[in-house]
Amino acid sequence: MGREVPVLLANDPDEPGALACTVGAIDLIYRDEQTGLPVIVDYKTDELPDAAAIDRRAQAYLPQIGVYQQAVQGALGLADPPAAELWFLQADRVWRTS
Repeated sequence: MGREVPVLLANDPDEPGALACTVGAIDLIYRDEQTGLPVIVDYKTDELPDAAAIDRRAQAYLPQIGVYQQAVQGALGLADPPAAELWFLQADRVWRTS
């Protein structure tokens, strides 16, 4: 569906303070062949020794993934947030959110 997809997401307008936004780029969005739904992919180059370390690091990336999910859900008018995957390139492992 896209590579290096720009993200510009306004922060909650009901929050007090200056208008703010989140800016970024989603590495890849593809359509799941089985469900037909979009999947967000973020490449990670962390060198991690084992599956437990990958799981811990993936948890640290959840806020970033959440922003991407919110942006894609809104842009595509999806009823639910799309699935997301972290592709840990050094470990050759895909970590998928539910």
